[in-house]
Amino acid sequence: MVAQSSIETCPGRSTAVEIEIRAAHNRTRQTYGSERLQRDLSEHGLNIGICCIKRIRKKPGIRSKQKRRFKATRPTQGIRFLWQITT
Repeated sequence: MVAQSSIETCPGRSTAVEIEIRAAHNRTRQTYGSERLQRDLSEHGLNIGICCIKRIRKKPGIRSKQKRRFKATRPTQGIRFLWQITT
């Protein structure tokens, strides 16, 4: 048998926490994942577990930005290639 208090959560807590997570997400330029976001929130006085942060971020679709892969589009001017060297 499980206690009812362990199943039920505080009714307004998840929305208040979601607002805090959104604010922290925007404050960190939308680049922090759940672990770094937890560290940032604890520095601002809000202690939440990583699983709770992941669950709350998943519902509204809050995702961190992914770095783009660097792709060289043309050779730099300072590099001389073998076929450019004339002897």
